[in-house]
Amino acid sequence: RYANHVRHLEDEGLLAADLRNAIDEGLSEDGHTFDWDLSASCTCESCFRCGPCLFSKHLYEERMVRAEDWFKDDELSLDGSGELKPVLQRAADHPQFFLAVQSVAIENEMSAKPLCRRELLGRLDGLLPGWRQTYSDLLDGAAPPYMNRACHATLAALNQLRRDLRAGDRGEVAEKLEQAFAGMDPRFDPDPLKSNFEGTEEDYYCLGCRGVHPLVCEAKGIPPEFVPPRDGGFKMYVGVTNDPVRRHGEHKGDGDGTRGASCIKRLCRNPLPDTFGGWRLADGLDT
Repeated sequence: RYANHVRHLEDEGLLAADLRNAIDEGLSEDGHTFDWDLSASCTCESCFRCGPCLFSKHLYEERMVRAEDWFKDDELSLDGSGELKPVLQRAADHPQFFLAVQSVAIENEMSAKPLCRRELLGRLDGLLPGWRQTYSDLLDGAAPPYMNRACHATLAALNQLRRDLRAGDRGEVAEKLEQAFAGMDPRFDPDPLKSNFEGTEEDYYCLGCRGVHPLVCEAKGIPPEFVPPRDGGFKMYVGVTNDPVRRHGEHKGDGDGTRGASCIKRLCRNPLPDTFGGWRLADGLDT
């Protein structure tokens, strides 16, 4: 009940800063963190009856995008000679590796549970452990046993290419890439929801989501035709609050920088969740 009460005061902006700091510091000494989001409050009958009102006025969504882009948009086009540019030429030069990553993504998608919940994918799962040995030249400079930034950039470019194809664009780029993949098994799969690679648990899935899944549209009552087909590669946080404008400011780091959802602070502030620049909060707030 006390935890519920202090969350409520924090959400209303009425909790003294020294009390909040005392709670955070006291738990951190034991290696724990306190989740300040109202959604973490206990809703058992006793707490619900005796505590402050746990109903919030607003359900809100915060979108996070990469702090540093993996590639520039024009890198997904052909050059003046009609050839692939370096970020996708890397995939053409090493088709076995990037199709192996695609296989991991497909396998992970097949393990999805209801409401798009997939099994956690770690660097020691599936095909991942052998990558460092098999593709040592390609992965040169990576922290063993994983991939460097250049490989992630190519994977992000392939992810976006699939989304562009779903939107009816970049067909000539995909055709050029498929020529390099000719005779390979498996073949290049253009379905972003099935084959886009999101990263691994250790790097907090640094390539972002595959795209907006039809089940999500259905749950939110959004007709699929209104979902941008290129949408993907981001992270979304959903929370509740009585003051979405203030909450958005807290997530951006306004004030003393200590407030805001722990998930967003972990992804967007130091220490960064991955070695490739982490995430930043996108402008705007959906409520």
